[in-house]
Amino acid sequence: MTTRSAPDVRVDGYISYTFNPQVAEIYLAYLFKVDPKRVQAFGVSTWPGAFFVADPQMPHCRAHHVGGGRHAWLLDYAIRRGGTVVPQQLWSPQGQGDWRRYVEQAQLHIPVFFVNLDGVLGVPVANAASGQIALRDGDAPAPLGDRSTTKIRISWPGYQTSEQQVQLRDQTPARNPVTLGRFVKHVGSRVRQYLLDCERVPVPSSPWTVGGPGRITFNEVVLIGVVQVSAGSWMPILQLTNRIIM
Repeated sequence: MTTRSAPDVRVDGYISYTFNPQVAEIYLAYLFKVDPKRVQAFGVSTWPGAFFVADPQMPHCRAHHVGGGRHAWLLDYAIRRGGTVVPQQLWSPQGQGDWRRYVEQAQLHIPVFFVNLDGVLGVPVANAASGQIALRDGDAPAPLGDRSTTKIRISWPGYQTSEQQVQLRDQTPARNPVTLGRFVKHVGSRVRQYLLDCERVPVPSSPWTVGGPGRITFNEVVLIGVVQVSAGSWMPILQLTNRIIM
């Protein structure tokens, strides 16, 4: 298996499109605890469009075998065909002490992307919320660390940021980690409810307005993955199915 040069993860990936390239650099510094210029992504022929990182290493996160005895961590994907990626504000704790504890000093996990069994990236929010999911590794434990709960934070343009708690452990006596499929259902349900709530919020009209004739609804939003932004918070990466917003 051979590696090949990849597009620039700082420009062409979902994280940059979600937070903008400058903020994505800040996120990489939070994630890897190094100067983000040290983070060099590469592609792998058998993972089309994926950006991998081998250094700095993330030993607390699940790695992928990329050939030649080499392991690396899946950081991002190049934008896939479809509508516009939803821009969001990168959330972080407000107080300096909380920021140091939950971001600067925290061991954050690599982003998690949702890939279907047919290789298609992303799950429509409507399908995710209803549990109509057929994911790669869908029955495996979600690679989210050892916390029992986390918060899903959503920042839709023109609306207030939402935070909603989800369970990361099941209800068995052993309190096992939830599966990736169950986690996607949790996140999809939170995103769907958030967008339904946005429909009832009066805001100035814009291309990102939710609800109403010709406006965006949850039925045209795809859940691509999630990014950990603090020790106790993840943000979803979202893309519209076909609508292009300039």
